[in-house]
Amino acid sequence: MESKYEILAGVVREKLREAPSLCLTADNWTESHSTSGYLGVTVHYGEGVQMESLVIGLIRLMERHTGVYLGDKMLECCTDWAIDPLRVTACITDNAENIKLAVKLTFGSSKVLPCFDHTLNLVPKVALFEKDKNQQPHVPGVAELLKKVKEVVTLSHCSSNFSDEIKKIQMEQFGKSEGTTLRLLQDVPTRWGSTYLMLERWMELRPVVVLAASKFPAVNMPNAAEQQTLQSILDLLKPFHEATKEMGAEKTTTLSKCIPMYHLLLKAVNAVPAEGDIASRLKTFLSGELLRRFGGIETNKMVAAATILDPRFIKHYFQSPLAAADAVAYIEEQVKQELLLNLTDDTAAADNDTSAGESDAVAGNAGGGLWSSHAELVASSREGRTRTGNDIPAQARAEVRGYLGREIVSMDKNPLEVWEKLKIQYPGMYPVARRLLTTLATSVSMERGFSIAGDIADDKGNRITSTHLRQRLFLKTVPTKFWEAARLKK
Repeated sequence: MESKYEILAGVVREKLREAPSLCLTADNWTESHSTSGYLGVTVHYGEGVQMESLVIGLIRLMERHTGVYLGDKMLECCTDWAIDPLRVTACITDNAENIKLAVKLTFGSSKVLPCFDHTLNLVPKVALFEKDKNQQPHVPGVAELLKKVKEVVTLSHCSSNFSDEIKKIQMEQFGKSEGTTLRLLQDVPTRWGSTYLMLERWMELRPVVVLAASKFPAVNMPNAAEQQTLQSILDLLKPFHEATKEMGAEKTTTLSKCIPMYHLLLKAVNAVPAEGDIASRLKTFLSGELLRRFGGIETNKMVAAATILDPRFIKHYFQSPLAAADAVAYIEEQVKQELLLNLTDDTAAADNDTSAGESDAVAGNAGGGLWSSHAELVASSREGRTRTGNDIPAQARAEVRGYLGREIVSMDKNPLEVWEKLKIQYPGMYPVARRLLTTLATSVSMERGFSIAGDIADDKGNRITSTHLRQRLFLKTVPTKFWEAARLKK
């Protein structure tokens, strides 16, 4: 295993060195069997028109998880994989202060990005489960109604008679076979998504459960009005469930979707016809929480710039003209830096290429002839190049304004593919767009890595060392094409 890891790690290091920019995600995790703390790190970058994601760190933590300590471990991980912190566009974390401080110390304050999904999930979680400072539910009535559903679901999991009756009705009256019958789903109180799935299955099996409950008088079923309220609650939670799934992707562009997703969520929640007082209160609370937590998202320059640089959105989802103008100014400044860097590289290359030719021209011009005026042409060419370099701000402004006047493209388009066609027209904007569009909006990829690590360190492998756990996680998550590259290299 160690030799396979070293070979594949070498292939990955080469890939990371070739990538012009990188995006990282970081999170803490506690392995349940040994109660050991770990710092997880994933890396993401663009390769062609596709995005690559790799788990590069699962670092055992032996001290208190302070921001300074986590920052040191994060820097060790970057050193191990030959990642220059200056090439990291952003590092996405949850809202824990220690991990945010670690990123600030390692990469700088401007590269800290809060996980969109973590913040988004707080909205329905607070509405469904948590209480205010006076220990009163944020939305009175929701918890009691959900408890009523959970009691029936729990009975279906504990009583074989009730469970068999639900299966029997599905087969006899709804055309199901024994292998296709469905069962009610139980939720996990700490995860609102499981509550959504519980309600979704409840509404799907409601006619079946009503018939089954008629034969069990002790079952306390919700009445007709409560059933309508449950449907409204499900409709209100559905946009959050869909947004969480879409924004958790790691192979597609997500940072540029944050601003449009916030406005679309707010619109979807407000469009739900809430039935009953409980559903109306929940609708009002969800709208208010969205506004409170995401109302200032347009002022985040990196997020706003990514949205504008996505050909599917540009400025069409901005509600604040001032925020859009600030984002455009930020993009122009980034484009200036790219154009200046390109000019410096081109000038140095041109000077090296023409030094020998100019000496030959001087020698030829000394004796006159047809090429005697060529020296003047060379001098005027270099002067023109210098004038162009001095007008970089105007070139950057022209590129950005030209791009802003474009029509948006459909959502089924890959923005990285679109920019491959635009890079000749907007050479200064192209590297800026690549850098931001290959930046993720969430740290969900590391959460997936932790799930895989938990399966590796199960009851049969709970004596595994932290080094072997890190190596096995890397080998299990590395894409197949890297294995092929390693085989050819070997």
